[in-house]
Amino acid sequence: MVQSGRLGHLRFLRNRRPGFGVVNVDALGNHGTLSIRKVRRFPPGKSNAIMAPPRWLWQDTPMNSRNTDDNRTRVLMAAQEAFSTKGFEGVSLREIASNANVMHQLVVYHFKTKDGLWRAVMEFLLAQLRDYRTRSGDLKHLPPGAALRLGVRSFVQFTAHCPQFHRIWSLEAQSDSPRSRWLIETYVKPQFESSIRLIRAAQQAGSARSGDPARLHYGFIGLVTTTFVFSREVRDVAGIDPFLPEEIDAVDRLAADFFGLTPGTERAAG
Repeated sequence: MVQSGRLGHLRFLRNRRPGFGVVNVDALGNHGTLSIRKVRRFPPGKSNAIMAPPRWLWQDTPMNSRNTDDNRTRVLMAAQEAFSTKGFEGVSLREIASNANVMHQLVVYHFKTKDGLWRAVMEFLLAQLRDYRTRSGDLKHLPPGAALRLGVRSFVQFTAHCPQFHRIWSLEAQSDSPRSRWLIETYVKPQFESSIRLIRAAQQAGSARSGDPARLHYGFIGLVTTTFVFSREVRDVAGIDPFLPEEIDAVDRLAADFFGLTPGTERAAG
């Protein structure tokens, strides 16, 4: 009996006659079709074992490098959707692999465990937050009010375009798990400390409202994330699509008003 599975542009055929496993690979390259045949003998009594695709099929070959990156990205995209809707405990690696249209063995190869995949998803999303901050430029050379204004804008843009991050975190933060402790040390605490410095400096410059910086920080986080994390409710109840550009700008202005940022900070931020 011959079975087939798919891995990018590679097709695996497994011949499950007693004692033998045969893999035929048809890989479409830039100059036509490359056919490879590999034969492996199964261990005694294991004729029905499913043979994992050998690593040479996706390692260290120019033909496979782009497919490998594409597959890894597809897994990350499928995983962030699964974790943001079902939580860590509610989804399996096999389900994520199926949603990404890749083999389960490939997910294990790249991420080892579900915990490893969860952390990779959060790092993938946080890299996008850093990208939004980079676009804002170096805040150190700006007046304090303008620096806080750009910090607000980059966070709103990130949350609007990557709401999965806060959906995943809102589910995970309810438990004292190794993942939640890791994210608190890796991201939450550094983000909090940076935010407090920006708020306090803007207050001292007379550009932001007075008040406990910690409470202002969490009030701001709640104002921004609620709109996008509960986007379905916002659409169904208020009739507003929060992901429209004009609605993202409205949240950005509301967040700036929450901090009491003066009009001069808006002009300085550009």
